[in-house]
Amino acid sequence: MATTADRVKDAQAGMNFLRTRSEIAVTGIGLIGHGEGGNVAALAAAEPLPPAFIVLLAAYGIPGQQVLVQ
Repeated sequence: MATTADRVKDAQAGMNFLRTRSEIAVTGIGLIGHGEGGNVAALAAAEPLPPAFIVLLAAYGIPGQQVLVQ
């Protein structure tokens, strides 16, 4: 089972791949995440080499433990 940390690494790897492509403007690489994906996008943006932008759709505004309880 993939963890949130695994998904952050995957998002970073995807952006790093796009950065190697000459036909893609590095300043236009961003992340869009919905639900937990919003949290992944926000965490990936806090890593080295962040995206140029993030779009968060219905991201959690509370810690994951509270989400699980609800």
